[in-house]
This record gives sequence, C-alpha cells and structure tokens, in this order.
Amino acid sequence: MNNSKSNKQDWGYPSEMISLFEYYGKPQGADLGTKVYKLSVADRVTSEHKDVTTSKYKGTVRVYPKTWLDKLDFIDNTIGGNDKGDGLTNYKSDLEIVNELVSEYEQKAEA
Repeated sequence: MNNSKSNKQDWGYPSEMISLFEYYGKPQGADLGTKVYKLSVADRVTSEHKDVTTSKYKGTVRVYPKTWLDKLDFIDNTIGGNDKGDGLTNYKSDLEIVNELVSEYEQKAEA
C-alpha cells in the first residue's frame, strides 16, 4: 500500500473558460485582446483556443479562466480613473509584484 501524499493541491473545480466577448457581452477589439493575452502570459495563466460561429463572426477566439478575467476587471475598474477603465495600463503581473518585493527586501537587508 502506498501511503505517500501527493504534493498537488485539489483546489476544487477549475474556472470556466470564456472569451472576452462572453465576459463583456460585446466585441472588445484586437487591441484589448492583445493586451489581455500579454497579461495572461506574464501571469502564467492558461488560455485556450475556441472555435466560434455567430451571425457576425466565424473563427477562433482565445478563452481565459473567468476568475482571472474577474481579477482584471476589478483592477481595471478600481485603478482606472475614467469611463474608459484605463487601469490595465498600470497593471503589474504577479511576477512583477514578487520581484519588486524581493528587491525592496534586499535593499533593506543591505542598509
């Protein structure tokens, strides 16, 4: 009998994967799509491709975890200073935040 424990955590059900169109209820354009994709790479967030067919669009779209899009939307609405929600301009990936904290810690240790 194997009594070893797995190092993997069971975090429950994975988040639903949805497109930006499904999340916002309207097309978001290539500029925002590119920005969100780059942020997902920086945050190491899994994204997938999904084939869609609507009356106005047929092709492949990228889908992201809904929980991660919720995080971006929250940041965009709280940091963004106007109706355009420009908060993502100042968004920092999790890796950038950790690197800044490490740098601050190292500077304090040297002082």
